[in-house]
Amino acid sequence: MAKVSVLMIISKYFGTDGHGIVINNLCINLQKIGYDVAIGAFSFVNEPPENIKKIYLKKFRNINSSGFKADIIHSHQTHMNYYSLFSSVPFLFHYHGTASTMQEKNLKISSYICRNKINKIVAVSNSAKNALIDKVGKIPIDVIYNGVDSNLFSDEKKNNSSNNIKLLFVGNLFRHKNVVELIDAMPLILKKYPFTILEIVGDGEQFNIIKNKIKEKNLTSNIKLLGKIPNLKLNQIYISSDIYISASTKEAFPIPL
Repeated sequence: MAKVSVLMIISKYFGTDGHGIVINNLCINLQKIGYDVAIGAFSFVNEPPENIKKIYLKKFRNINSSGFKADIIHSHQTHMNYYSLFSSVPFLFHYHGTASTMQEKNLKISSYICRNKINKIVAVSNSAKNALIDKVGKIPIDVIYNGVDSNLFSDEKKNNSSNNIKLLFVGNLFRHKNVVELIDAMPLILKKYPFTILEIVGDGEQFNIIKNKIKEKNLTSNIKLLGKIPNLKLNQIYISSDIYISASTKEAFPIPL
């Protein structure tokens, strides 16, 4: 029997952001159980996982004309849902949440236009599902939480005998993550807890802004900007921290959690 083929689609593939991590894990594990999988995008910043096909999509074209004949198309971005209008195969929308008013408006518009072409929606949390219900009409929605490799990450905790309190932020340094606000809050925290350390793990468009902000506030001894860290080392960063902290005002279910 021929393998069922699944094409994951996203406009720009990074592979290191939340959407990319979910796509990678889905592809790797679907392939393990016998599916033929590929990642389709208009551009690729990084390479897909080993043995996962890379498909360059063409704008305003039928996705199945891109060289990979998919039995199922699995969309990971709201604006990619418009491609369901050109598709004759089952179309799945994986809703990771919205980070701006513009994304919310696009979600509402695309859900209305594509309501008869999207066969099913996967939401990453109940809050994400609730945010969709009044926008997508009768399209069935299942909640499937973002997974974690329990062989790599555990609830093991250090025994902290020092006075230091270690706060941890992990994520892509995008504006909507509000990491600058965390830095602005540190002087207030240090007044009450003078031995507090904030470790910031990640990279992105605001890396230099954050780096300069830390220097500007003379917080280099209390805030450590660590950049991107591989998962094998990241596990130890989690274990050595006391409190995970996020300043996002909107998250459906972020990967670090």
